[in-house]
Amino acid sequence: VEPVSAVDSERRLLVHTDLPYRDVAPGVQFLLAAVTDVAGGESTLVDGYAVADRLRELDPEAWELLTTVEFSYPFVRHDVELIGRAPIIGRHQDGRYHQIRRAPDLVGVPFVAAAHTPALYAAVRTWDSLVDDPSFEIRIALGPGDLLAFDNHRVLHGRTSFELGATGRRRLLGCYLDVEDVRSRRAVAHRRVSR
Repeated sequence: VEPVSAVDSERRLLVHTDLPYRDVAPGVQFLLAAVTDVAGGESTLVDGYAVADRLRELDPEAWELLTTVEFSYPFVRHDVELIGRAPIIGRHQDGRYHQIRRAPDLVGVPFVAAAHTPALYAAVRTWDSLVDDPSFEIRIALGPGDLLAFDNHRVLHGRTSFELGATGRRRLLGCYLDVEDVRSRRAVAHRRVSR
């Protein structure tokens, strides 16, 4: 049976951020390895802010385009239609990074003047080559019961390929938390400890 998406396949997943079509995607992501009795399938992680800083050093004009030009991020299925719109490298008003968006299978059209299109696509190619550069990648092999937590606004994640064969099993369970909820719980816990 052919998988519905690359996530459900045995293929390598390029590093990406989840839910780019939401105005503000959940900031904290958890992946729990329930079953992992196959070779391969290591989690791959890339610090998107570090890559953005490197792009700014190498090609300030490309960095400027990717922090200002908005792309659409369409997620359209039979029973849902969500279409986000944001730059690949999101920033707060004070210039700090806010949210990286990379989902090769969910990125739509850029909202840019035709004259700037060649420079924009060159910037995207440079960005992609940096994001996929192994020097930025960390690999983690999750065993049964291992939990991986990371910042979905900053850290891009993927996995290496694996092969189930006739008897192999691999199942990761995921969930999200909003950053605001995490900050609130931390502040409340700090108040209680400070009393």
